[in-house]
This record gives sequence, C-alpha cells and structure tokens, in this order.
Amino acid sequence: MILTSTVLNLTLIADGIPFSTRAYWMRRTNQVLGERSGFPCPFAVFGTAVVNHTDTDGFGDLIRIGVNQNRQTGNPPLHGEIAAITNCTAILADPYGRFRLTASEAQAAFVGLTLYTNAESCPMTVLIGDVLANETDPYYLWQFDPAYPCPDDCSHFGNGTRCRVHTKEELR
Repeated sequence: MILTSTVLNLTLIADGIPFSTRAYWMRRTNQVLGERSGFPCPFAVFGTAVVNHTDTDGFGDLIRIGVNQNRQTGNPPLHGEIAAITNCTAILADPYGRFRLTASEAQAAFVGLTLYTNAESCPMTVLIGDVLANETDPYYLWQFDPAYPCPDDCSHFGNGTRCRVHTKEELR
C-alpha cells in the first residue's frame, strides 16, 4: 500500500464553502463513527454527513448523518453515503417533518446539499477528495496494515488486522 501525503491548503474554497467548514463536517463525520457503532475501534464503519450550505451563517445546517449498516442489515450496498442519502430523503419528504417536501422537491433539493464522507467515497458521490485525509485515514489503515496503530483505547489481536477494545483494567 502506498500512501501519499496531502498538503492542506487552508485557504481552499470550493463551491463557495471554505476549508474550515469542510474540516468541521469531516471531523463531525469521524466523531460519529464511535457514537453510532458503540465501539472506539469500529471495523469497516464509514460515516457521511449531508449538510445544507445555502444558509451562509456558521457551518451550515446538518440534515442527516449516516453510517454504513452492512453488518447490521446484511445489505452490502448500504454504505455510509447511501444510508445518509436514503435517510436524508426520508427526512426531506416526511409530511410531518421539518421540510415537508414532495418527492420531486426532495430530489431537487439535493442540488443544494453537500455530502461529506470520511472514506474513499463511492464514485457516484465524490467531487472533492482528500479533505482531512490525514485525520480520516487512521480510522481505516489499521484494518489493512497490521503495523499501523489501532484507534485510541484499542489494540491489535489475532493476525493483526482486527482491533479489540481495551478493558477498563487495561486502561488504568
């Protein structure tokens, strides 16, 4: 595996969205992995945030965060991006929800939304790569490289491609 170093351009603005805003949502997407999976070293868990940036105040409006659910559902294509888009569509089109859009309005709304994913995104959802790759890569490299350290509070076991959560006694 060859890793490339990405030089971060902190002044980068893409589609009118500054790097600082993109970094915020990438970090939030990383943070949700442990929250949603319940483990500090989740295996093959990828997160995605869908954000509305039409309101230029602050970092934008989070519509939905999704995490892949392959293991829970047995549905292989239910990646983080697909889970987030599916959940977002349900939220946008909920007749009793915050947005109450028709199906066609919900579909049209995606033009104004930004999708942040913390792994190699599916080809159909990728536009800008390597935003905070230095922070997202550690969530995944340990799964394929036994020499790469596990996330905090975890350690390698078996053939080195799995991590286990430390017990409370080990953390003391």
